[in-house]
Amino acid sequence: MCADRVAPTVSAGLDAGQMSRLISAVLLALAIAAPPLLLIPLEIHSANPYEFSTAVPDLIVPLLLAVMVAVAAFAAFTIIIPRRYDAAMTAVLFAMALLVWAQGQLIVPDHGVLDGRRLAGGDHAGLMALNVLLWIAVPAGCLLARRQIRRWAVPAAVSLLLIQALPAASAALRAPVVQDFHRFALEDRQAYAFSSDRNVIVLVLDAFQADVFGRLLNDEPDLREALSGFTWFRNAVSGYSKTYPSIALMLTGRWYDNNEPVQAFIKRSFLERSIPKELRSRGWQVDLLPRLKRIVYPSPAVASNAHVVLPCEDRLADAGRAMDLGLLRASPHPGKG
Repeated sequence: MCADRVAPTVSAGLDAGQMSRLISAVLLALAIAAPPLLLIPLEIHSANPYEFSTAVPDLIVPLLLAVMVAVAAFAAFTIIIPRRYDAAMTAVLFAMALLVWAQGQLIVPDHGVLDGRRLAGGDHAGLMALNVLLWIAVPAGCLLARRQIRRWAVPAAVSLLLIQALPAASAALRAPVVQDFHRFALEDRQAYAFSSDRNVIVLVLDAFQADVFGRLLNDEPDLREALSGFTWFRNAVSGYSKTYPSIALMLTGRWYDNNEPVQAFIKRSFLERSIPKELRSRGWQVDLLPRLKRIVYPSPAVASNAHVVLPCEDRLADAGRAMDLGLLRASPHPGKG
């Protein structure tokens, strides 16, 4: 008797029409959310593995969770609207899926270095006009043809999703193997744990002009007192114009001549003979900070603060950065700042 009473309630709560609407909404939402939140981030990570502290498997869970939340929000909004607006909603969602594909795969300008400054090409009038035109004309055209689009919008959106999965899969297959780089993490919990009488501290003021620092020491007696015991190498110059190979040169004494990938050079030079490795072999605690793994080799043989377990905050930070890049690439140009 209980089963007989429950069955009508369940069937009434989820009939065939609602199930069809739900499936269509999920698939359309997936075609909108998955490219910027999952596929493009995986493509970017695979093409630039040394820009991330964590490996792809470490990012999958947070990226998938973000996609699920976005799809659930899209689907819920689609389900709660009256059925008479189904054709219009389907047309708008398909237009967004089409625009995300075009923006993320076809209209990908070079924005230069992402360092907080204004994006390169931000004032390109032609690109701005094209983006504005597309993001107005495509939804408007889909709305006008909503009755025709409704019949094939879902399979077309799924096809767009599969098409965008190809670049991500291709980048993943061509990605270099950097297991050691992503296996270790440089922790900073012991950053200020010093010995009472035996410490060697090397501070590198990257991109800091020596003459400016000299004036600060002359003008600020408190600063000179705070740095008592340090030797300032006022005439020290870097061997390169970039930080990337310069730190390796300082700590290993080896020049990078471009005969091998720079990360292979950093690994080999740090492990064969370097100041950190020599100190570690003699029992010293060697902490390399900040946690910039690209410019040093993060191995316990080199650094005391190199550990196998990757902190959760590193994984979340990398996932957030990857999604930011995906959203930046798939968003309309006027909204990129």
